[in-house]
Amino acid sequence: MAATRHDWWKDLAALSPTIAGLSMPADEGYWDQAANQATNAVAYNLSGCPDHNASIARWVDEMANRGFPLPQIEKLLIDLTSRKHTAPSRNSLPTVCFLTPASRSRCRCRCAERPSSIPTGPI
Repeated sequence: MAATRHDWWKDLAALSPTIAGLSMPADEGYWDQAANQATNAVAYNLSGCPDHNASIARWVDEMANRGFPLPQIEKLLIDLTSRKHTAPSRNSLPTVCFLTPASRSRCRCRCAERPSSIPTGPI
């Protein structure tokens, strides 16, 4: 689990040359040490899932390989790792999971919970 946005960004950058080439955004905490609780539980939980992190890295690299503008990719990643936007941004992550069945079957983190109305097979 990443305690801060910078921690999570570094983890993702280690998995993706595209992310490594982006500017790191302002830092923000996901965990309050004094209160011993998450300040952004969604980001904190999602950052601790290696399978989802690998999927995010592959997703970002594939978008770059397909010609998506880097500023757009950077904005999506900034929103995903932001306290203000993590929950809405993670709604697009089930698509990543559908494209990576191994991630879907191994992931045990709470971020994998999604409504049953969302398809579970590859798109």
